[in-house]
Amino acid sequence: MKKTIIALSLASLLASPALYADCGKDSKVLFSCLTAKNKRIEVCDNTKTVSYSFGKSGEKPEIALSVPRSQAKFSPWNGVSDMMEYSLAIPNGDTVYSVFVSSLRAANAKTSGGVMVSVKGAAVATIDCAGKVTDKIQDFDPEYK
Repeated sequence: MKKTIIALSLASLLASPALYADCGKDSKVLFSCLTAKNKRIEVCDNTKTVSYSFGKSGEKPEIALSVPRSQAKFSPWNGVSDMMEYSLAIPNGDTVYSVFVSSLRAANAKTSGGVMVSVKGAAVATIDCAGKVTDKIQDFDPEYK
């Protein structure tokens, strides 16, 4: 009986959303994808803050941060070309995580995305998504309060 309770407790702890990158019930997923190395990039909006997380899928994130919405910089598609591009930059001191998406303005066009990491304004890494991209960045309204 004790072993069963311990096993169930451990299972519920491992399934806890706080242990993994997870937007939670009061947040909206703005962006999510898996990389070629099975790491999840995720951006969430809970109307007061924007959170960014990066890490192995199903494990505690390597990076997890949250900033006030006013600090996240939204760059919308300019409407000029057939390539629709959006990005959302989340600062963390001298480091900025810019999550980006792009797709052709055509029926059934594939969406690509990823994150570009810059330190003191210089790009140090770009990590692309390897599969399906959940993209709602264009729904981010920086004026929403």
